[in-house]
Amino acid sequence: MNRRGVAIIFVLVFSTGLLLFGLAYLNNVSSHKAVNPNQSLRAQIEVLAEGLSNIALLKYKELPSDFYYAYEKALLAPVAARDADPLNVFLEKSQAGSFLRGQLPDPNFPSDSSRNASYTTSFTLMTRKKYENDAILITTVVEKDGLRHEIKQTLYATRRRSN
Repeated sequence: MNRRGVAIIFVLVFSTGLLLFGLAYLNNVSSHKAVNPNQSLRAQIEVLAEGLSNIALLKYKELPSDFYYAYEKALLAPVAARDADPLNVFLEKSQAGSFLRGQLPDPNFPSDSSRNASYTTSFTLMTRKKYENDAILITTVVEKDGLRHEIKQTLYATRRRSN
């Protein structure tokens, strides 16, 4: 008889503890707030900015002479013609059809142009050691629905003349 009484007490204590854990879980689930929808948008903007920044970096690595030519021509272009200068051509056109400036439609609302993500990429050339070493600052900015994300990458390059 004594063992049965102890077993009943253990069962009651175990079931009470299980009930308390269940009530705490239900309270936690019922008071849990929904995830902020802006978090998803922020993540999408970050991924887009990282991808564009990597494309700009790869484009420089693939076509460095085109970049330097375009950059030097852009410095000589008049201020009024800066929108059509060669550096913009380097940024906006490529053989693969990818662009480093422009707008990207929202896949959920492709016909609504107000929901487009706009992005720009800019290169800033910082030369050192009599134009032998360069530091190129690549800045990518993505904006969508009032959110803005900016990524800056610095690329160090060395120019060598081939005779």
